[in-house]
Amino acid sequence: MEDKSKYMEKCITNMMNVIKTDFNLIEYVTYFNGENGFLWDNDIRKQQISNAVEDDGHSGASFALCLRECQRRLKTHS
Repeated sequence: MEDKSKYMEKCITNMMNVIKTDFNLIEYVTYFNGENGFLWDNDIRKQQISNAVEDDGHSGASFALCLRECQRRLKTHS
């Protein structure tokens, strides 16, 4: 389990680094409240993040979970 936690933290850190490079991404993730969640959102900014973290090997679910954790961290630390 430890290895999975370390892997997920690496993915979250990588995603946070991507998000923090662009105010529009910060705004999108921080204030997102889409009816169908991140997974089904069609916003171009989600695709921009997805492209940037493609090498992390996310499934749709892990990508959405990482975005939610990034959202939590952005709201907590803003």
